[in-house]
Amino acid sequence: MLSKTFTRILGSTALIIVLLLSVATPALAFDGRGGGDITIPASEVVNDDLYISGQAVVVDGTVKGDLVVFAQTVTVNGTVEGDLLGAGRDIIVNGTIGGAVRIAGAALDVGEIASIG
Repeated sequence: MLSKTFTRILGSTALIIVLLLSVATPALAFDGRGGGDITIPASEVVNDDLYISGQAVVVDGTVKGDLVVFAQTVTVNGTVEGDLLGAGRDIIVNGTIGGAVRIAGAALDVGEIASIG
């Protein structure tokens, strides 16, 4: 009798644990921003992928992931350790891109000191 009760308690506990683990929410793996003019200051480090939508975007800081940006003018003066995926009228790269650059736009300007992986 004791063994039957113990088995039911153990089974119920295991079922509750499995149900609790199955409804855990996943962590977001990106940082999203939007608005008019957006600037990532030189002192800021973004530790995820960064998604931005705005009129004019200036990245002076560091993005430790991919940068996905949609704006009329995009200027990267800082560091993007991943890929740059951008859509806009003007894309200006003066900083360092660790991965590839894929754009849809009217003009891509790569500065003299820019570095693209």
